[in-house]
Amino acid sequence: MPEGHTIHRHARFQNLLLSGKRTASSSPQGRFAEDASVIDGCKLQRVEPLGKHLFYHYRPGVVHVHLGMYGRFKKIRRASGGWPEPTPAVRWRLTAPGSRVGVDLTGPTACELLEADEVAAIRKRIGVDLLGPAAAASRDAVRERMLGSVTPIGVALMDQRITSGIGNAYRAELLYRARLDPRTPGRRVDPAVFDAMYDDAVYLLKVGVRHRHILCVEPEAVGKRGWRELDADERFWVYRREACRGCGGPVEEIKQAGRSVYLCPREQRG
Repeated sequence: MPEGHTIHRHARFQNLLLSGKRTASSSPQGRFAEDASVIDGCKLQRVEPLGKHLFYHYRPGVVHVHLGMYGRFKKIRRASGGWPEPTPAVRWRLTAPGSRVGVDLTGPTACELLEADEVAAIRKRIGVDLLGPAAAASRDAVRERMLGSVTPIGVALMDQRITSGIGNAYRAELLYRARLDPRTPGRRVDPAVFDAMYDDAVYLLKVGVRHRHILCVEPEAVGKRGWRELDADERFWVYRREACRGCGGPVEEIKQAGRSVYLCPREQRG
């Protein structure tokens, strides 16, 4: 499932491409056809990212998109003969007159046109967006929720009702960098350690937005000069690794709430 940095990158690109323009909306697959017809030809006011969700603001309503496990955006380019023929899987095609680039959306968990009260209901279910403007000011409230519970810290980090944007890869790496065992109950986590991990999450997500990848190993740790120089196998300390990059010991894989969690049992004792 795409993590928060990817959603914000999609929003940034699509805002540059389409915001403020009258857009053409269609649903070659047909499942979004009725809603697409309502906004076809309307001006897209803005694309708003919120955690793992995207909201497309139009005057008739707001299109809510959640990519889920299989959703993907694909850039399409208009040639002299027009836009490429869509595949039958395209749920939503979004283009603008005069633009040579558009987007096709396939496989989302949600793609729906909503009214204001429906959007508000979704917002209430979404936790603090760690890439949003309220992230820094929300740290104390998030700490109180996560550390005031016996819920394991590895489970709490993935609870999108508390914070939104962290997925499986970031969870494993954040816990390693904080030297926390994911099974540690929240109430046993040192508040200072939590605060440092929270700030680290904001930092790493911003790095991900800037460089288009989940990057959790500082370049100097592997003898590189910049983030862009990191090879694919140099980006993680423990996530999906057999050996811990830090100590060389074996990485343990456990299950929490049905998801795999990777940790270094030698270093993550907190």
